[in-house]
Amino acid sequence: MNHWDFRALGRREAAVFFREFEARLPERIKNLESYIRATPGFKSWRADYSEESLARMGRWFLTVMETRPRTKKEIADLEALESPIFRDEPIDQMVFTDKTISVIADMGIYLVESVRHARPKWKWERQRGSKNNIDYNAPVLMIQVKNGRIGMNPFMLGCSSVSEMKDGSNRENDYRDMFNTWIKIASHVK
Repeated sequence: MNHWDFRALGRREAAVFFREFEARLPERIKNLESYIRATPGFKSWRADYSEESLARMGRWFLTVMETRPRTKKEIADLEALESPIFRDEPIDQMVFTDKTISVIADMGIYLVESVRHARPKWKWERQRGSKNNIDYNAPVLMIQVKNGRIGMNPFMLGCSSVSEMKDGSNRENDYRDMFNTWIKIASHVK
């Protein structure tokens, strides 16, 4: 399975992954807190689900993220895709290392857990429905909105926040901004 390609999982496999994911949430956040606190200048960081912790987490990530050049095979695989996305856009030559991708996952989980702490009625679920849904089988925080339900996918949110950072973009406040956006969405829900 590629990083976070939950659609490739069978139904039973996805259910097992979801149970393990939910059981390990506290451990993953504790590990993220330890990793951040071990970095000089971040010893006082706490996973307290606050806006400030999210802002400081973004600043921290800028100091620890690692990238590597994309391999020739990875480039060829992307060029072979039939998607118009890859025909019209240049292929990014740098990618995050596996270690950084793991950190991004935990940061996304922490962001979503911060929203859940602010809105405890929202619950983690395994996204079901159409296999064409990008979040199919993924663990998401399910949110009731006026016209239905939407899910917060921690892995996708984590990636979207940091994707431009590898190119030198200073987007340290993205996690705090996303938190505020989701809380604003919540304010419209009864």
